[in-house]
Amino acid sequence: MRLGAQTTGDISQRVGREIFAVLGADFFKGHIVQFDFEKKLLRFISHRPANATLNRGVDEFATLPMRPSDKAVRLPITEGITFNGKKIRTLLDVGALTVASLTSSAAKEIGLPIPPDKGSPSTSNVSLNFERLSFQNLPVVVYSKGSDLDRDSSGYGAIVGIALLQNFIVTFDFDNGVITLERI
Repeated sequence: MRLGAQTTGDISQRVGREIFAVLGADFFKGHIVQFDFEKKLLRFISHRPANATLNRGVDEFATLPMRPSDKAVRLPITEGITFNGKKIRTLLDVGALTVASLTSSAAKEIGLPIPPDKGSPSTSNVSLNFERLSFQNLPVVVYSKGSDLDRDSSGYGAIVGIALLQNFIVTFDFDNGVITLERI
């Protein structure tokens, strides 16, 4: 199976275990899916958790709207995340092997240095907020103009990946367009 520029073999090598399939947003269409990283569970649930029923205090969860989409499959893209105080459309991707990655235009918007055109990615630190959930000095990868991320990121300027999302129970309600994060 080919995933953009990566195969499942490439991913297996990066994570150190065999990956033989990848499930994407199209598979989850019409469902509410919960990734419980602490318990290593993927749940299909009948209703998304209400804020009042979450196990932790008000500072331990966030509810983010997914960006409306006219496409057959809605991706978990939200405008509810800020990097260095600026809202950046962000894709939450449990399959991306990154803390966070930024396109060159998003990096420029929040004042980060950008690698030379078609150059290797660079790293910087940012503050990142999911509503009341805040992270300081979070490492991000900044991609150059013309990179694969720059070309393929239709509708978003950043990706938050598994290296950060594994700290949460993440619920994607694809029909109602809501993402819920509960800190583990």
